[in-house]
Amino acid sequence: ALDQDTKNKINAHILPDLQAHEAHRIQLQSYASSANDENSLSARRTSLSRALAARQYLISMGVEPRRVDIRPLGEAEGNGQSDRIDFFVFDPNNL
Repeated sequence: ALDQDTKNKINAHILPDLQAHEAHRIQLQSYASSANDENSLSARRTSLSRALAARQYLISMGVEPRRVDIRPLGEAEGNGQSDRIDFFVFDPNNL
């Protein structure tokens, strides 16, 4: 389940664009931390669960399922928080 802070951010920053531009799509790239290499599968599962929760919330707010792509990436590499979802809104006609 998504926390209220995440829902508020989606409502304020993501939904207005998706509602204003019906052609736009969104890709959710989710990450989860793991303690060691043995838990990389666990991190992947956690990131999948996180992405599916965000996808379901977007759908519950009226976004068509075909417009939401998920990428559960497991452990984050490089900079940034380990436990997060990155939201990328794009126009598929301008790729």
